[in-house]
Amino acid sequence: MLTPLQVGQFRAMGFLKLEACLTSDEVAQFEAAYNRLIAGGAVYDF
Repeated sequence: MLTPLQVGQFRAMGFLKLEACLTSDEVAQFEAAYNRLIAGGAVYDF
């Protein structure tokens, strides 16, 4: 459940930082997936 302060922060900034939602293993899995996506992405040279 979010507090009224968290709801207000979300409405004001458009995001909310939630502490300790994921285990360190879950964070590592997301980081690995992110790194794979970035490594396989298109390169733009302006």
